[in-house]
Parts: sequence; C-alpha cells; structure tokens
Amino acid sequence: MKPANIILDLLRTYRNRGASAKIIMSTGRMFGFNENQMRVSLSRLVAKNTLDNFKRGYYRLTLNTNPINEFIEQWRLGEKRRREWTNNEWACVVLPPTTVRKTASKKSTRDSDLKTNKSHWALFNNGFRRITENLLVRPDNLIDTGSHLTNKLRALGLTADAVVITRAQMDTSSQSAWLNQFNILQLEQAYSCMEQQIKASQQGLYHQSVQQAQQESFHLGGEAIQLLVKDPLLPEEYQPPAAREALWQAMLEYDAAGRDIWSGPQHAAYHERPDIIPTRNFLVDQWPLPS
Repeated sequence: MKPANIILDLLRTYRNRGASAKIIMSTGRMFGFNENQMRVSLSRLVAKNTLDNFKRGYYRLTLNTNPINEFIEQWRLGEKRRREWTNNEWACVVLPPTTVRKTASKKSTRDSDLKTNKSHWALFNNGFRRITENLLVRPDNLIDTGSHLTNKLRALGLTADAVVITRAQMDTSSQSAWLNQFNILQLEQAYSCMEQQIKASQQGLYHQSVQQAQQESFHLGGEAIQLLVKDPLLPEEYQPPAAREALWQAMLEYDAAGRDIWSGPQHAAYHERPDIIPTRNFLVDQWPLPS
C-alpha cells in the first residue's frame, strides 16, 4: 500500500466536500507514512489532475475519478443491481480488432494501452467474459441495459469503437463457455467466509484502540466491498442470491459501525467527518487512471 492509495481511499469518503491536509496527514501517520511522503503524493496526484487542491489546505477528488467511485458505491444497492432474467437474453460486447491485436502484441503506445486496459477492466468487473477473441458476453440481467449499460461501460473506460448489444440470443455452447469461467461454489464460500469475518470484526471493534479499529475496518471493509462490487450478479437460474445478500446486509451494518469509529475526536468538527466508512479500495488500484 502506498501513500497515494491512502489519500484516494480517504478522499472518496469525503466526496465533493474534500478534506483538510490535517486529516490526510493524520490518516497517513496511522498507516506508517510520514508527512513528507504524504505531501509528495498529494502534489503528484494534483499534478495528474486526480486531486483538486480547491482551497488552501483542502483536497478533493476530481471528476476523473467519478465513474469508478460511483461504480464502487453501487454495492449499497445490493440485489437491486440486477433484475429478473427474461427470455434468456444476453448482453454482448464486440471489441474492435485493433484492441484485440494490441492486447496480444503488447506493442501499442502508452495511450492505446491505457484505453485497452480500461476496456477490459470495465467489462471484466461487470461480469463479462470472453468467449471468442473479440466477443465478451454476460446474461442481460443487470438493472442497466440498452443505452444505460452502454453509457455505464463507456464511463468506466470501454473504448468508443466497441459495439454493445443487449437482449441478444445466445447458442447453448456459448452460454456454457461463459458460465464455465465462474466457480459458483467458490463464490458462495467467499461470501460466507467474508460475512463471518465482518461479523466477528464488528463485535470486536469497540474493544480495540481507535487506531486499531480504524485500520481493521479500513482493510476488511475494503475486501468485502471489492467482493460485492466485482460480483458477476449471476441470474438466480445459475446461483441463488441468499449468500451474497447475507454478506451485503452484514456489510451495511459494518459500514454503520465503521462510520462511528471514524467519527472520533480527530474528526470532531462536523465538516471533517467522512460521509461513509473509509475503506481500502483495491478496485481503484486496478482502474487505469490517466497519468
């Protein structure tokens, strides 16, 4: 974990209000980073237009990070992120041949690599999987479909020359090729294991020092959110949602407990308190930002 990770993860929780350098430095010290390391990272993030130093001593995320932050926060919707799967319909994305060749050859320019990486990130983290060289599919059961799905994927980085098709019919072998890329038993076990960890942690949060509780909720909450956000949201025909929903309910309670922990004396002023529990956002690390 780097100082920049701490800064981005913390500022996401303050949304458009931003946070003071004092709070940022305090959080950095809690995770073992000195003031100089944090200030150097702040300067670099501002130079990359990832952060906005909108007034003296205060920072917030720029619009560049809005799509990924909104995507992550959708975990709070739980099962409302999906809908009933009707008529065995599928969503398909056809990548342009140039994108496929660049990915295979690894000889593209830096800008082209960035576009390619963001396309694959957007698709993979929305449950799409490759069934041919340039065709990725998933069941058309997300709450976003049609132009809404296209806009969502584009906002997350899908290249403009990719073709998005929804409400398509798929042959049985192609459906199997998609489904075989998921280990449903492993997913169920991951939900259950994480739910148990979240509940055990919540019981112990108030029996630790504030710093220990903040560190634990930061890391564990981030792991749980990543699991929920990246979930492929399979139709009930393939996977019952009960275990995933139980984890979601547990994380909502953990989030409320975490907000109490993070609203301690160092955040005494109302405007310095985070809107949501600060958590480690592994997905942000994997989302290629422009440099």
